[in-house]
Amino acid sequence: MDWIIVGALRRGTLVLVLSTALICSLTAARAVVTISNRSTKNMTCGAGVCTPTAPKANLRVTELADMLASGDIKIVADSKAEDIRFAAPLSWTSTSRLTLDAYESITIEQALTVAGKGALTIKTEDGGSSGDFWFPGVGHVEFWDTKSALSINGKKYKLVNTLGQLAKAVLKNESGAFALAKSYDASKDGVYAHSPVHATMSGDFEGLGNAISNVTIDDAESSSRIGLFDYAFGVHNLYVTNINITAHGTSNTIGGIAGSGGGIDHTGVSGSIIGSGTIGGLAGTGSGFSSSFSNVNVTVISGFAGGLVGHPYAEDAPVISGSFATGSVTGGDDAVVGGLVGVQERGWIVSSYATGPVTGGARSCIGGLIGFSFDYVLGTYSTGAVAGGSDSQVGGLLCGATGGGFYGSDYWDTETSGTNQGTGNGNYAGVTGLTTKQFKSGLPEGLEPPIWAEKKTINNGYPYLLGNPPR
Repeated sequence: MDWIIVGALRRGTLVLVLSTALICSLTAARAVVTISNRSTKNMTCGAGVCTPTAPKANLRVTELADMLASGDIKIVADSKAEDIRFAAPLSWTSTSRLTLDAYESITIEQALTVAGKGALTIKTEDGGSSGDFWFPGVGHVEFWDTKSALSINGKKYKLVNTLGQLAKAVLKNESGAFALAKSYDASKDGVYAHSPVHATMSGDFEGLGNAISNVTIDDAESSSRIGLFDYAFGVHNLYVTNINITAHGTSNTIGGIAGSGGGIDHTGVSGSIIGSGTIGGLAGTGSGFSSSFSNVNVTVISGFAGGLVGHPYAEDAPVISGSFATGSVTGGDDAVVGGLVGVQERGWIVSSYATGPVTGGARSCIGGLIGFSFDYVLGTYSTGAVAGGSDSQVGGLLCGATGGGFYGSDYWDTETSGTNQGTGNGNYAGVTGLTTKQFKSGLPEGLEPPIWAEKKTINNGYPYLLGNPPR
């Protein structure tokens, strides 16, 4: 059965939660200093500092490279031009330090390569209040020398090239700050018998837009945390591709990035996971997952699982925002499974979606987005096929809920779903069935701009989130 369930926001205080999460996407036209191949305009450089003279300014990348060849350079985006955007590749071999100092955000859309012993300093929210730092598209930072200096918002990071180097560094200082100097292929590492970083990382790991690929874990222990990290609270701008985890024990907590974790943003993972316990494509448990995605095929033999997180929880805060899952989720008998989340115990889920198929065995609880929810869901939808075995409860959006609920107007497609209920335990208050034609003839009531949009060429013509478009 193919499902589409869409949740909207009510007007009022809670809409601000989602608006904050979407601010980077919905304000793309705001003032910015761009580094590109175009001619320099509205920029002035002197004494090693380049500043804008107008809200929209451009610095030619070749001029920046020439300046770095002879000394340190600082690029400032002040209140006139709030953001810094790298739209052209840059490389320098000198020992010079490049400082990017933004009033709000910094985006790096192309390769920025420190090819010598140079240094890089990143500073966001220097005067602003909603800044961020991330790598859309093919953007990344690469260091050729791990002795080079990297500083992000006043914190100094230790550079590592391999998973082995990272594991040793974390064991030595679990609260430290570490960064991936370049992309790493772990296929030569062989099969790990436990998480490559077999420790509790309470500091920060900055991926710099780089990827760790081809990680294989085969763990026979029970009651283990299993993932790239056992336990990680602070992972940013990292891509993990083709991670394959097999857990033979029971009562495990498993995720592609971390068995248990949080503070994970602008991070993505692909691969497969099979085991028992609590499983998520990104993380097994935790809170604070934002602007992240999972394309992991998850199989839980016994327990509960979600395409993104198995069991997220937090107190009075979003546990997941601006994120999505596209992999399949498969559960055995008596499982609780959801396309995005298995069990949402505490904390809101906002501006997120799931598109992968979700299936469960006999007596299972199965939801296209969430297995079972105890808290609020705002601005979400699911489109994956949903099916269950005998005596199962199946819902296009979720299997069941208590203590929480959906804000605003929530809908499912009665024609593609083949059912007259939006949740496995019967129609939840406020959830309405629409025909496919009704869905695609314009935004349904309550799904309002600037949060939602509808186009024939996007999301198969169904409504989608402007700040988190289908990918």
